[in-house]
Amino acid sequence: MVNRIYPIRFVPPSNHNDHPLLALAPIHSFENGRIEQWFTHREWNQFRIKNILALQRMVARIVTKQALLDMKKGWRPKDLEIMNEPSGIPYVLERDETRFQGISLSHTDRVAVGAVHRLGRVGTDIEEVKVRHPVFHQWVLQQIPLKIAKDFTDLVCDERLQVTMWWTVKEAIAKYCGTGFKDLRSSPVTKWIPTYIAPFDPGKSWFGSDVREAYGFFKISGDRMLYTWLIVGSKRCACMVWDNSFIGGTNESFGR
Repeated sequence: MVNRIYPIRFVPPSNHNDHPLLALAPIHSFENGRIEQWFTHREWNQFRIKNILALQRMVARIVTKQALLDMKKGWRPKDLEIMNEPSGIPYVLERDETRFQGISLSHTDRVAVGAVHRLGRVGTDIEEVKVRHPVFHQWVLQQIPLKIAKDFTDLVCDERLQVTMWWTVKEAIAKYCGTGFKDLRSSPVTKWIPTYIAPFDPGKSWFGSDVREAYGFFKISGDRMLYTWLIVGSKRCACMVWDNSFIGGTNESFGR
């Protein structure tokens, strides 16, 4: 029997039940555990070289599986396989061979996250706030429309936070779109429609001091509107974007 591990879970603010779940766990909590019991042989063989990077990737899968298992009552970790398309896009293969694509994974050196959404596509990213090369700043911040950048002045004023926040935004959207994160200079964001920006006290242990959250919608290329949840703190920033495109489709029943 696999010991159940409960990572911290955050749910975006809403009165609706159509929002995804963001699960987090510290990497170090799995360093001395028997993590292979979370994986099928096929999953385990994806990590031929067992190093710290592999551990980070495995913990991201573990927290994602735990969130999935909370939806699939009575299921075990090996009833769900998290695999990758040749393009790198992750998906879940259930024990009856049904595919489910409403997941997204990310990790830093210290924290792993997994996003699960039963009603649509989702993309997430988490990054450490630290000093980076000025050229990197230019790559990330260029092509962000000035009007949108100004909309976030209440959320971030420090340049390190700005760079880290926009990096998470761009990577989360790239994962949502399934395009891969090949060019930091590109920006599909054309408009920001905020709902609110406010302090986020539950995230202090994960994201550092003065943690704030922003909730709203990004309009991206092709006039698509994405639900957006940003968490910005002195240590880390995270972003999750999603839609509800599975409603009425085959994945709507996941977790019911």
